[in-house]
Amino acid sequence: MAYTGASNKTISDNLKRLDALGARIILRCPVIPGLNDREDHFRQIGTLAESLCGVEQIDIQPYHPLGISKAEAIGKTVRHDEKNTPDKQTVGKYADTLRRYTSKPVFV
Repeated sequence: MAYTGASNKTISDNLKRLDALGARIILRCPVIPGLNDREDHFRQIGTLAESLCGVEQIDIQPYHPLGISKAEAIGKTVRHDEKNTPDKQTVGKYADTLRRYTSKPVFV
């Protein structure tokens, strides 16, 4: 909520609604250094994925700082660690962590 200004309740409710309707779901989850690169974050994603029948796969993606120049242009303060893109090995490590918490296919 600190970074988006809103809770993830709407996203969670929409995922549950889509699942109840039989939608095919792919979760795409960025790894953001210093923000969500923690085991508990991936445990929560795994728990969520397991609770939804329609999740076909989970894509773990490295964060890319393409929007930083725009944020700086409008006067937003950007943390230094937000400028870093995790390497493939680091993203793979978090994908392996996620696989411990879900039976859904996880891709990098």
